[in-house]
Amino acid sequence: MKCSKFLPRIFELTTHPRKIVRKESFWIVSNLAAGNKDHLDLILENTNHLKAIKRALREDEKDVR
Repeated sequence: MKCSKFLPRIFELTTHPRKIVRKESFWIVSNLAAGNKDHLDLILENTNHLKAIKRALREDEKDVR
């Protein structure tokens, strides 16, 4: 599945120093999660992905969350 190679790259960007890059990377993740079940499964099965989401919800600026 092509998404399995793409998704780790997107999650790398969730810790980028520029806020707009973090915001857009989470926007992409959000769209994938709302897509088909296989994409959602890829997001949820990786603990690093879940940690990135939790970190952003706890620590990042409101408009990034």
